[in-house]
Amino acid sequence: MRIRKKSRDSFVFILVVVSTLVWTTALAADTIHPVECRVQGVEVNTSQSVLWDGSDLFLPLDSLKYFQVDFQINKSDDSITIILPDKSQADIPLAKPSKDFMVPMSALARYIHATYSVANNVCTITLNNPTNTNVNTQSPMNVQGSVSGSYSIGSPATPKSTGTNMTTPIAESGNTMALPVVPPGDSIIQNVQWVTNDSHHAQIIISMDRPVPLPKVVFSPDMNSLEINIPKSIAQIPVKQWTIDHPFATSMALSSLPNSDNTQLQVQLKQTVAYGEYRDANNNIIINLFSPRRSGIPMNQLRIIVDPGHGGIDTGCHAFVDGHNIDEKTLTLKIAKLLNQDLIDDDVTTWMTRTTDTYVGLYERPALESKYNADLFVSIHIDDCPGNDHASGTSVYYHMNDPSSRALAISIANSVAKVSGLPERGALSDSILYHTGLAVLRKSVVPAVLVEVGYINNPKDRTKLLNPKVQAIVAQAICDGIRNYVDGPLHTNPSGSSDVAANDVTLKDTAK
Repeated sequence: MRIRKKSRDSFVFILVVVSTLVWTTALAADTIHPVECRVQGVEVNTSQSVLWDGSDLFLPLDSLKYFQVDFQINKSDDSITIILPDKSQADIPLAKPSKDFMVPMSALARYIHATYSVANNVCTITLNNPTNTNVNTQSPMNVQGSVSGSYSIGSPATPKSTGTNMTTPIAESGNTMALPVVPPGDSIIQNVQWVTNDSHHAQIIISMDRPVPLPKVVFSPDMNSLEINIPKSIAQIPVKQWTIDHPFATSMALSSLPNSDNTQLQVQLKQTVAYGEYRDANNNIIINLFSPRRSGIPMNQLRIIVDPGHGGIDTGCHAFVDGHNIDEKTLTLKIAKLLNQDLIDDDVTTWMTRTTDTYVGLYERPALESKYNADLFVSIHIDDCPGNDHASGTSVYYHMNDPSSRALAISIANSVAKVSGLPERGALSDSILYHTGLAVLRKSVVPAVLVEVGYINNPKDRTKLLNPKVQAIVAQAICDGIRNYVDGPLHTNPSGSSDVAANDVTLKDTAK
């Protein structure tokens, strides 16, 4: 899809401009509200209120002066380029939780090294760069050095209260414990701490003896654990296993990876979580864990927009086989209808952006979120890689660094991979495709994903995509992935998995 669709995307964009579609979005009134905001103790006074939706903060553009950040609005009007004090730049997608575009704190915090918490309708933002000791509300400060890391959410590294505190001293007075020998160049893990903020937020704080690259944080293939891989490190603490009393997790264990100089902290999960990682000024690696947006909603209260990609004059990618033309728009509609029915069978309220072969504008699709007060947006597509018929598998895209959409994408990608017989290409940020991401995801104000089920130009993938059994299996797996995301407790066995196992040989045989 990514190569052949460029010309079509441009054509669709022109049609959208000509139609002068007014895109208006708003989160449900009962989920988003104004809060008082303070940065380093200074009250934020801006043209409009700072908003909070329970998991993310939305800032007016003129609040950026409080972080010593200049900005330029990009031509698309839905993203900005921020200019940091050291003159480095970064693009940040804008959200529209009210009538105006605003800056999601989750996207901004990674660049300004900030943490934040909300209590009693007051948001406290802390800048962790030690040079940011004062806030100038009129003009940017000269703060040297850019910030590395991902966004941060929740309380600062020094929380108001802690739950399970697993601080372990390296050595106590009179303790003759032999410490491990540290190879030259390796960093030392001095401490590991679980910090409970509340039932929806927690932090893992890993104290290092020196600055280290951010760890690679991934879900295990079964989604039952979070794996934090710390490069070139060795643990210098006596206790390496901990029990956790929190809705997110049951335990943590620290171990050296075989045939590697990495150390892994594995967190056993009770439910799907969103996460973000950053490094503070004291060489601590902070992993923020929090409930994804719209999670915890029972399936029978869920409202979802199901979006079959393309349609009408926009055929999407295509393949020409044995004298027959196979269009992406036809396959996406079939799978989307099956998904829609599976969701309805689970008592989910759904709307489809199209139910026939009709054209729907790129920005009209996510605009339905506001019209119907939707909780999630799921778009179905088929991929294409001209010139490489070996590219194969399912990819699930989320917008930029949105942590909740990433959690939804991971959940769906893992669910589909378990039953489809197609390779899992994983959950991927749409920033790897386009500078400002994919339009239908960029315009979404709720957790949103775009599922590329398989490759239309790969003969094996194409055979599966044309198989009604596979279409039904993939649709049900997407439904299961959504359930894992919203229901809380992890589901390790997708519904219908036994039927899939019985049919798996047949499916593979037809994909030759």
